Amino acid sequence: RIIAALFILKVLFGIGYGLINYYILDGRDSFVYFKSGGRIFNTIFDNPGHYLRLTFGPNGGVPPGDLTYIIDRFHENWYNTGSYTLIRFNSILHIFSLSNYYVHTVFMSFLSFTGLIGVLRMFTNIDNNKQVLFIISIFFIPSALFWGSGMHKDGLTIFGLGIFLLNFHHLTVMPFSKKRFLFLIASGALIFLIREYLLVILMPNLAGYFCVMKKPKFGFYK
Repeated sequence: RIIAALFILKVLFGIGYGLINYYILDGRDSFVYFKSGGRIFNTIFDNPGHYLRLTFGPNGGVPPGDLTYIIDRFHENWYNTGSYTLIRFNSILHIFSLSNYYVHTVFMSFLSFTGLIGVLRMFTNIDNNKQVLFIISIFFIPSALFWGSGMHKDGLTIFGLGIFLLNFHHLTVMPFSKKRFLFLIASGALIFLIREYLLVILMPNLAGYFCVMKKPKFGFYK
């Protein structure tokens, strides 16, 4: 029940994020990603090949001549891998959402929530006696609750970060698992696509964590 309540709260904040963006901030990035994804989605009816190339092909560089009629409508984001990843994400969601922005918001809230659950599981695996403290400090951080619930880069970043940290923890304290290693690589790649600097920030912290878990005598690193 607590998990369900936390998810509903996150969805409500995601919807609030969308309403603020639409009525106060004139759309901004959130609706730009949504509408750009919709433009790509619309190509699926006339030219499925264009849809596949725009959704799964590389971005950046000189736009292919036969795709400029779409790319020119979100030209700046074509050169920003993080922004274009959000556009790809939205172009896929349009297939299932009937092009409803708030359906996309629920999907994003779910992914972000999944990432936070991953962080929670990592911490409770370390110390199961502080669950309430962990829930409050993870789920009620204002930035994660608001920015991380809406249709923006933060949601996918939190998702990738949670999966990455949980699997790094398991690979550190448990026998090697190919499945967890693949999850680690995939989530790391997602973080790199959206906010690559986070991986640079994480490296020294992960190295210290690895030393402490493998060699308890290095506990002064905590």
